Amino acid sequence: KTSKHLNMSEDGELDFMSTLRKYAELNKKNNQKRIDASAYTVLYSPEPSDDDDDNDDGKTNPVVTLFTKETGANDIVQILQAAHEDIPHTLRIIDVAHSQNTYFFDRYKYDVPILHMGNQYWTKGCNLTPNTAALSLHMSATGFFQPGRDEPNAAEMERQMNIGQPNDSKETAITTTTTEAPKSPRRSRSGDFQKQMMPGSCRV
Repeated sequence: KTSKHLNMSEDGELDFMSTLRKYAELNKKNNQKRIDASAYTVLYSPEPSDDDDDNDDGKTNPVVTLFTKETGANDIVQILQAAHEDIPHTLRIIDVAHSQNTYFFDRYKYDVPILHMGNQYWTKGCNLTPNTAALSLHMSATGFFQPGRDEPNAAEMERQMNIGQPNDSKETAITTTTTEAPKSPRRSRSGDFQKQMMPGSCRV
């Protein structure tokens, strides 16, 4: 039953925020499984240190995943490498065109490069600046990172566009004679703090 997947308060009302957190956690686990099953390359990672065992500042080394095609997104790599000295992190590269990475190709093929922080969506690569990179890495290292909003999903967009498409030639003829105002494609947005740090958005 559906009620098994919903959190209810003591008075029987739906606990919306608790349910939302539950599904967000489930999505994180599923993303991690998909990334682990993907073909990826580790470009760099923090060097082990003798002080790691004595590190008591509560920070962890973030893991960034860059989804791209072939060898693109060099500017993004340079931005992240520049922040690596101050905020050590691991950078993984996933080529969405690889035959083993069809799940991410279906979602991101129109929007790459895309960035994940850990196993959560972060932002589009064209939104990344040195300031947003440093801020997001620091928030992830201290446990306060918030995922970006409106993660691109090309497969879902194509599915919705195909809903209601006429199959009969007569219906097609009628449809083509109808004049409608063109609709702008929906654009993906990143988190609020990213918008505050940047004046513009991606051009798609």
